[in-house]
Amino acid sequence: MSVMRLAYQVDPVGPQPSQYQVDEFSRYHTYTNWSVQVTGTFSGCQVQLEGSLDNVTWVSIGTTMNSPGIYFKTLGGSPQPAVIYVRANILAITSGAVSVYAVGSS
Repeated sequence: MSVMRLAYQVDPVGPQPSQYQVDEFSRYHTYTNWSVQVTGTFSGCQVQLEGSLDNVTWVSIGTTMNSPGIYFKTLGGSPQPAVIYVRANILAITSGAVSVYAVGSS
């Protein structure tokens, strides 16, 4: 399992490129839980983690992240759904730049 860089020193708002994880046999991994790290020097920032099965239709995973830190995000529901693709959507940023890293777990 490797850490995915979802955003790096981003200052404009908007969805960032999606990422996914594969195993040593190039099989896609689906995850229900995500550990996310938000870093940078910024103010007025809102980051939303989003997931998708088809890399077209996106759903929010948890609540927005507004400050640097490590967050645990999970898909709600019973049974819990899983996603293949994940991305950071930078909803707002007043100043500075933000980076977002994530790793999935089942």
